Amino acid sequence: MIVTYWKSIPSVVRDHWRSLLVLNLAFIIPAVIVAFFEHDLLPWLRVGRPSEAYEWAGFIGRQGDFLYLPTWLCLIFWVFGTVFKRKSWKAGAVAVFLAAAIAGVNVNFFRLTLGRPRPSAQWEDIVGTQDEKGAWFLFGAPEMPEGADPGDPPPQRLYGPSSSYHLQSLPSGHSATSFGFSTAACVLAPAWAIPVTIAAGSVAWARMERNRHWPSDVLLGGSLGASWGLIIGIAGRRLIARQKEEEEERLRKAIANPSEEA
Repeated sequence: MIVTYWKSIPSVVRDHWRSLLVLNLAFIIPAVIVAFFEHDLLPWLRVGRPSEAYEWAGFIGRQGDFLYLPTWLCLIFWVFGTVFKRKSWKAGAVAVFLAAAIAGVNVNFFRLTLGRPRPSAQWEDIVGTQDEKGAWFLFGAPEMPEGADPGDPPPQRLYGPSSSYHLQSLPSGHSATSFGFSTAACVLAPAWAIPVTIAAGSVAWARMERNRHWPSDVLLGGSLGASWGLIIGIAGRRLIARQKEEEEERLRKAIANPSEEA
């Protein structure tokens, strides 16, 4: 089934490139706009700690992690589809899982490559980590300017490939996997569009509330995730339709030739 989805990707992109373009622009244009003033916007969006909002954001962010709630929900639907012999449930579960997984793999490539500091990053989190904490930097660890305080945030720019957690802000991985999950679910089950979209948006908010990502980070992560969600969701819908046609054809043959079916 996974191979079937993978082979469907080129045809889905070819047939729906306009929808993909519009979807990406819906995320990218706001991301570019807010990038000019997000240093002032983020404090306004956050409640901060100590607060119930901050604690709830931690809980929501954990559940939105790909290896937590999304994976378990997909597994549950797949098991139910197996038990009740519902191929559409199994195909849908695999599609939603793949959308989130592929988005997660893609987003991690960019996060590890670009090297944008998180909003919470301070010089003391980055300077010396190559030796002290085992982090690696392709172009060498950033150097703290003379006279700067270790508690100051580093300048917002791209520092290049590294394994430092504090330089993995762009794009948001949680947003990518959450919107990959929710968009695929919307395509396959439109009735669930509102709750799953709210859930994905809540995860994006949680990452900002916890001061882990800038608004543009979650928007660009959402763009990547939603793109894969749309692609895999459409591929899943095609597979389910094909399975339904095959089942109907089998039933027609069984009715027309009951002796052969027996």
